[in-house]
Order: sequence, then structure tokens, then C-alpha cells
Amino acid sequence: MVYTMKNLSVIDTRTLFRKNTDELIILLKSLSREQWLSSTCYPEWKVKDIAAHLLQSGLNRLSRQRDGFPTDGPLPPLGFEDILEIVSSGNDHWQEMFSSISPELIISLLELSEYNLCCLFEELPLNGQAVFSVAWAGETISENWFDIAREWTERWHHHQQIREAIGAGPLTQPEYLRPVIDTLIRAVPWWYSEIPAEDGTQVHIEITGESGGLWTLLSEDNNWLLKSGFPETGGDAGIRLSQDTAWRFLTRTIGPSEAAGSITFSGNLELAENFLHVKAIMMSD
Repeated sequence: MVYTMKNLSVIDTRTLFRKNTDELIILLKSLSREQWLSSTCYPEWKVKDIAAHLLQSGLNRLSRQRDGFPTDGPLPPLGFEDILEIVSSGNDHWQEMFSSISPELIISLLELSEYNLCCLFEELPLNGQAVFSVAWAGETISENWFDIAREWTERWHHHQQIREAIGAGPLTQPEYLRPVIDTLIRAVPWWYSEIPAEDGTQVHIEITGESGGLWTLLSEDNNWLLKSGFPETGGDAGIRLSQDTAWRFLTRTIGPSEAAGSITFSGNLELAENFLHVKAIMMSD
């Protein structure tokens, strides 16, 4: 099987980064030293490690995409496992390197990198080939809008993980969360691409809440298509989860075993429960 997204609209998240950055910097400046060392959803990472990760990814994107450095030409098309290895290695190296860097310095550097990212995204056209592909959706070449939307989910969900770790209220208003959900759900077809099914097979996905929606995963001509909404005919399998569970699970803020208890599966359970393999982040389970 292959995979396709069909009848799904372009997502424009360019104006959201500045608001998120404002909130993030205000939050980080308010933290005590003890809060910087608070445990997060990742057993090996403290709040300080997530902040350093945001800095790492921002500087890397600015260097490559804005400044064209290193000057060894565009990145070749890479698959999920190749990118996962690069990301994991970079995360480990950066965490070790920044272990002795103060929170105050991290904030100063984040103010520089994050607001420069805001400018970069605000000026990018939605169309055209992106510098970075969205590998968790199975793409080796992506358009700018999808790459930018992916980056929105990345920066937003790490911000939420920091807020949760120190007991701050979440930023889950529909303005923020709806484009997160709409972007993350587009990982689904690729994670079903190894699952054979007869033409016409339908998997209905319902995410409840103001920022949720309805999607149909349809098997057609040896291809899994993701479409918005439900058709009139019934589905062969059903998946129902809340918007809170959706963003947490798809970003692996919670793992599959924890998420499973909050997801309702119906119909063909083998087909429905394959959803527990879906993820929209470059991370090993």
C-alpha cells in the first residue's frame, strides 16, 4: 500500500509563532532554578533540556534554511529512520554540551533564535519546496506550508511540556490547538502504508473537542487516502479520542500504552488499533 492526503486544506501557521514565542519567553523568565530542573514527560530530560532542544533546532534551521550554512548544498532526500538517527544523535550531543550552560544564557539565546525564526516563517511563501521534509508523514520532499506547520506543532508541544512540568496553565485555545491537530493527523496514512486492505475499506477517526474533527482513512487502488469528514456509508473501523489525548499521543508526550486507555476502538480492531503506531514526531517509542 502507499499513502496520500486528499481534499485536505493547506495549513497556514506563520502568524502563530510570534505569539507562542512571547508566551514561552515570559514563562522561562519567571522560573526559579528549581523549576528549571523539574522533571518532564521525558524521563531523561528536565525543563532545561527541552529549552535547550528548542534552541538547538532553531539554530540549526536558521543556519541551514536562512543562511545556507553549511554550504554543501541542499540536504538529500532522507527517510524516517535516517532523520531519526540524525535527530537522536544531535539531541544527545546538545544535551551533554548544554549541561553546564545557565538558564539565563539559554533564555538570551532563545530570544535571539526564536524571534529570528518568527521572521523567517512570516516571510516564507506557503508554496515551494521546503528545506526540510516532513518525515513522520512519510515525505522525502515537502512543501513549505507543511514544513512550517510541522515546526509549529514541534514548538507548541514542547512549550506545553514545559508548562505542564512546572504547573503552568496550558495554551490550548483553538487558535493554537486546531492547527496542531490538523497537522498531526496527517501522519496517519503513512503509518498505515504497510497494512493491506480491500478497496473501499474505511477507518473513521473522530477527535472530540473544539479543535478536533472527523477524518476518513480510505483504501483505494492500493493506496491509503486521508480525507476530511465521514462519508454517508459506515466505516469498517473506528477510532475516537479527545483532542487532549490526540496531541499528547501523536507527539509522544504520552506513550501508546498510556494513550490506549483513552482511545475507543471499534469495528475491525486490528485495523483500528494500528493507530497506536502512528506518531508525528521524530522519536523512537
